[in-house]
Amino acid sequence: MKQNTNLKASRIFSEVAEQVIRNSIRSAICIDDRYASAYEEDIHQLIIEEPRKLYRTFREEGHCDLDIYRFQNLEVSWKPEFMISNKDLLILDWELDPGGRFDSALKILNDVIHSEKIPFVVIYTATPDLSSVSKELIKEFSPFDNEAFQSTISKLEANFLKISDSKDFENVDLFMESQEELFFQHILNWKTRTIIEEQIIHKMREIFKVKSTIQDTAIKTKIKSTIPPQSNILRDPILALSTILVGQNSGRSAYQLERVFTDQLAFKVNGTIILIYHKKGDKDGIKPEELFSVFAQAVVSNPQNYLNIFSLELKDRLRETFSSIGTQFAKIDEKAFFYHLENYRTLNDNIDYDLRYINDIILKGWIGELHQQQINEPPSILEFADHRFKSLEEPPPKVLTDHDEYLVTELVKYSAYISTTMLNNRSDSTLRFGDMFFNPSKSDEYYLCITPACDCMHPENIKNNFYFVKGSASNNLKSLNASETGFHSFVLKAGEPKSILWQCKPFTCFVTKNNINEIVINYCGTQIALEHLIVLKENFTQRIANEAFGYGLRVGIDLPH
Repeated sequence: MKQNTNLKASRIFSEVAEQVIRNSIRSAICIDDRYASAYEEDIHQLIIEEPRKLYRTFREEGHCDLDIYRFQNLEVSWKPEFMISNKDLLILDWELDPGGRFDSALKILNDVIHSEKIPFVVIYTATPDLSSVSKELIKEFSPFDNEAFQSTISKLEANFLKISDSKDFENVDLFMESQEELFFQHILNWKTRTIIEEQIIHKMREIFKVKSTIQDTAIKTKIKSTIPPQSNILRDPILALSTILVGQNSGRSAYQLERVFTDQLAFKVNGTIILIYHKKGDKDGIKPEELFSVFAQAVVSNPQNYLNIFSLELKDRLRETFSSIGTQFAKIDEKAFFYHLENYRTLNDNIDYDLRYINDIILKGWIGELHQQQINEPPSILEFADHRFKSLEEPPPKVLTDHDEYLVTELVKYSAYISTTMLNNRSDSTLRFGDMFFNPSKSDEYYLCITPACDCMHPENIKNNFYFVKGSASNNLKSLNASETGFHSFVLKAGEPKSILWQCKPFTCFVTKNNINEIVINYCGTQIALEHLIVLKENFTQRIANEAFGYGLRVGIDLPH
């Protein structure tokens, strides 16, 4: 009975998740070198009926707007600043360049993934060998370069020497290159991954003459120790090794790539899911009536799909709600608004407005309205949280230990997401409450600005003497276990998850140049040039500030004890 209940719940989840994905794709873009776009004047040798069919099907069946662009070259046809704004799906012809080349398609893909604006991409191709497209994607978006490959090879050779019966065995790099296709199939064929892994380990035993007493788990441990730290698949050392071999490229990228568990060829690159689709029939194009269901299946079948689907539903609901907020603000009498604005005429001897703080108070009002509208209407996917937890193959432990290395790393990343904000396009570089810095000359030394926001707004009132607290690098596991009782922060520093323990003893520092990109502080008589790291969110900063400013209020007493 329990098994039947679980199967029913799984089926209902899949149905709801598929509907969420369908609903979230409301605006799409198609780029093809042979499709006639709207208002195309010269349609000679261009395909006309297929894009019309594609457009009609998206509008009528998919309830999705579709923009179709005919690709000529990158300079003329690719304008990402407006083409990908507010789009949910990109349908991209793989062979955009003459001779069936795909250089332009890769450039477009890079821009789209880097922008983090489009969650879904469909590559459709005329080549009968879809795996060749997969290999190009792995090479393009692998986080590993040739240097990482060579480093791994050197470490592997040293590790195998320790467990081999002979020092005379084949070079590791020659073995890896000769077995590249096997490693590639290990990435591609997720259903038979265990079998292929056994084949790889068996070949390693033979080629490197591994001692018979050495277990397979020990071999995998030796491999794991050679994997560069930027890999997110460290928990599967053979898969990481396969990606290093197949995906080695000329320059290390900031991407993380993984195979999506579905019969169709699909990959997830950072937050974008890419489905590889074969052109069907004699006409150049896809069968649009199949696209949504195939893509939904590709997403739903992925074991790591829950948060992805949750985010899609929440974004879709926020998008709809956001169009209705702010109407009350627009109805306010302008005189009242400008009367309030006089509070912010603080720059240049109270002549000019401080636009940053005006914008800040308006945004907070809008976000508060958005929050109130959504707080009592949780996404439908959230109702399946308990079901998904119970269906996990490896549920998280009740208590974290040193053995939970991968989970600890992921929890630090998750905590950093919850508590910090990365402002890549920050227009105002003056110090703010929550600005966090590190000392480049001492990598484990951190500083946090806890100066009240009102004083940051008017630094002349404090004569440019800002409050800071100092922190130091902490053990990730210890910080997680003390995260709600101690005073810890979690950050990503150059992509690496780090934990910080704060000394809640405030000190003031005269800042000669109020610019987070050029800040120098005086700490204990020493001038320290700091580098900006991230912004700690207000609540988390306030908690540390409260403890720090209360430090001087302690009272000691002396009684018999």
